[in-house]
Amino acid sequence: MLRHPASFAVVTTLFATMLVVRPGYAQGTAPPPTAVARSGPIRLESAVASMKRSHPLVLAARSRVHTMRAEAVNAGLWTNPILDAAHVRAMRNSSYDRYGATSFGVTQFLELSGAPSARRRAAQEEATATEWEVATVERGLRAELERAFIECAAAVQRRGIMRAFLEDLQRAEKIVTSRFSGGFAPRYDQSRISIALADAEAGLQSVEGDIARSRGALWIAIGPEAPQLGDQPEFDFSRVPTVPALQAATTGLDDRLPQLIAARRRVRSADADVDAAERSVFPGIGVRVGGGYGQAPLQTDLSLGIIVPLPVLDRGQGRIPAARARVNETTWLASAIRAAAVQEIAAIHAELTKRQSAYEQFLARSTTVSDSMRQEAEAGYREAKLSVFELIDAYQSLRDVKLRMVELSAALHVAHSELRRAAAL
Repeated sequence: MLRHPASFAVVTTLFATMLVVRPGYAQGTAPPPTAVARSGPIRLESAVASMKRSHPLVLAARSRVHTMRAEAVNAGLWTNPILDAAHVRAMRNSSYDRYGATSFGVTQFLELSGAPSARRRAAQEEATATEWEVATVERGLRAELERAFIECAAAVQRRGIMRAFLEDLQRAEKIVTSRFSGGFAPRYDQSRISIALADAEAGLQSVEGDIARSRGALWIAIGPEAPQLGDQPEFDFSRVPTVPALQAATTGLDDRLPQLIAARRRVRSADADVDAAERSVFPGIGVRVGGGYGQAPLQTDLSLGIIVPLPVLDRGQGRIPAARARVNETTWLASAIRAAAVQEIAAIHAELTKRQSAYEQFLARSTTVSDSMRQEAEAGYREAKLSVFELIDAYQSLRDVKLRMVELSAALHVAHSELRRAAAL
């Protein structure tokens, strides 16, 4: 007993600490460090690697695989043997030994029908299907990550364009102010350029909001390590992705698409369940080996016995049809997954083709729009050949061309990412 108050306080503190510490840390795993957002560039490959390494959904899917593997081991085990023992002392008129009668035995049920091996096969196929579901989760998260990455990078590009547009208007304001001071421009020009500046500043702030929102979506897709990677996604929007042929995208789906492979594995698991259900109707026999002492003075006994289940009430009339129905269910689900995948791939391929055509056509037609428009418009306004409307229109045209280019390129790359996800390319 701890009689000293100080000793009791120390033990209480240690016990409370043991209760508070989380199990994962007690096994030697250090608590995760506090995430500190790092400012800097981030590459798509680094983001994907971090997602696969630390995203909770990926880790949960992998843990599910370990669970199913352990359940597959458990499904193939026989039941444990049973030990029974008894001691009897007669109250009167006894024929037992003077110390009483003692008996004991060990009973083991022998599943000779092969039901455990059939159950293990079913559980192993289910575990393999779960492994393929990890790939499905990773592909889905990667597609979400790439979409968020592209949208965030596009927002950063738009911010640069809007800043350049604002700088153009600020330079134009100086030109307008100079002409107004010299009496060569009306006050209206100065008012009009001020309104254009206010609109450009508001547009820049709006883009900053888009960056904050898209960065949040990107960090959610990456996982807990996202703030440590950086906050400026780097993406080459000038690169035009290659569009694969539709036939190449839809050929070999049975051996390539993770969710389809998982569905087919579940069909095989259901087949093994049918075998297990049929074998469980008469699973085996029980064997008992026992001994005893004292049924009569100095008497020693040895007993052997068997236990035979009789399939009278339960003949598998429920389990077997249910298992066969599950085979049909999983087969149809696999067919539905394949049909949906083919239709989705065809739709995304058509979208990708249109988006590539739109991007290339716009790129070809917008080559005439260049930064020389800016100098021409400013020179024309100084010489009173152009109005302030035409000056602002020149700036807006340059801005709109660049914004549209980023928009078309981002949509093209997102569609290409979706095609790779849908076709497992």
